Amino acid sequence: MISIIDKILILTFSPILIIVAILVIFFKIIFDGFPIFYNSIRYSSIDKPFNSIKFRSMIKDQAFIEKEIKKYDKDGFEKIPLTSCVYSKFGKFLERTQLVELPQLLNCLLGELSIVGCRPLPKKNLKKLQSKYGVDMIEVRGKRKGGLAGIAQMLGKDNLSNKKRLQLEISEIIFFCEAPTYKKIVVYFLIIFGVFASVILNNVPKYILKIILKNFEKYNRKNSFYKDYIS
Repeated sequence: MISIIDKILILTFSPILIIVAILVIFFKIIFDGFPIFYNSIRYSSIDKPFNSIKFRSMIKDQAFIEKEIKKYDKDGFEKIPLTSCVYSKFGKFLERTQLVELPQLLNCLLGELSIVGCRPLPKKNLKKLQSKYGVDMIEVRGKRKGGLAGIAQMLGKDNLSNKKRLQLEISEIIFFCEAPTYKKIVVYFLIIFGVFASVILNNVPKYILKIILKNFEKYNRKNSFYKDYIS
């Protein structure tokens, strides 16, 4: 059902999305030049690779990028601040507005991603997370297709420790695997709204977050960290 809603949303808003994509490409050529896109292999789980396409947001010096990434690659999640010089000026805008992910809507149409879900990662990053936090947690994280945005993007990846981010992502996965369809649909749209609010207003309405995490909590009673966000 969620994959059908993904496709309906994308096709419904496709005229607007195409116009935005054309504008991004136009300004990217002016300010950053070519290449426009960045392709890489990503994994929702260790055995589920797909070709991810995004707008290029970083400079062209690959050796420098790899050197800088090592500074921020901690236990699997890369937290590269927007102040880092690996980003071009226009790339910082793309990252801040999340327009960098716009081409991945094609991955959603192909059924490789969902609009809502945990961000897919390079295989080496998943292996680092697996080594640090155990096979079971990473297997649960991979039970559902990766997504463009989820609870971690709502709360802000830089505001979460790796452990807390993984816990929240797993809570999201368990909810979408076990909750009844009507609840999945409600939370799906609330997460989309919450991510937009986070990007545009730099703040997620407290009541939205509370509804989402209360729903997560019903299916993740072993976790006790929800009070940190909904108290």
